[in-house]
Amino acid sequence: MEKIEKIFMFVIENPVNKEEGIIAANMDGSWIPFVGSDLARVNKLIPLANEIAQQANETYKILYFSNREDVTSLFKSEIYKKQTEQ
Repeated sequence: MEKIEKIFMFVIENPVNKEEGIIAANMDGSWIPFVGSDLARVNKLIPLANEIAQQANETYKILYFSNREDVTSLFKSEIYKKQTEQ
């Protein structure tokens, strides 16, 4: 398995308030988000995203992110824990 350096995300935008949400499918009781780190995965998700968007009468967009930053230590820090407890 290669190191993930980029990610593609399927997003639907609410036309009224412009909020965005990641497209996901419920598979056997678990929500699976439509994200992929390579074009092969993205190409497999496109037909499913088309079906979901058609059923919701919405359009979707595919976003691309490529600025990898490991923030694990931030979430494990005492400062973060104290901020989220408030």
